[in-house]
Amino acid sequence: MFVAREFDGIPNETEEARPFWVHKDAVPLDRMWPDDEFWLHHVLNGKKIYGRFDFREWKLVKHKVRLLEDLDGV
Repeated sequence: MFVAREFDGIPNETEEARPFWVHKDAVPLDRMWPDDEFWLHHVLNGKKIYGRFDFREWKLVKHKVRLLEDLDGV
């Protein structure tokens, strides 16, 4: 996942993904890893996060997301 305000060039497809442009309000979360719904909206809105996501057999079993400003003094 990359956020860009400007771009020059052609994104390249890899084994992992075929890149495509999408508005931040139209990100296809249903086609992405299940943890993305818990943190991506924060990042797309300019926030910094701390996140931990535990997967077992490709299934998300535990997650924790904190905005970094919530961690002041920790």
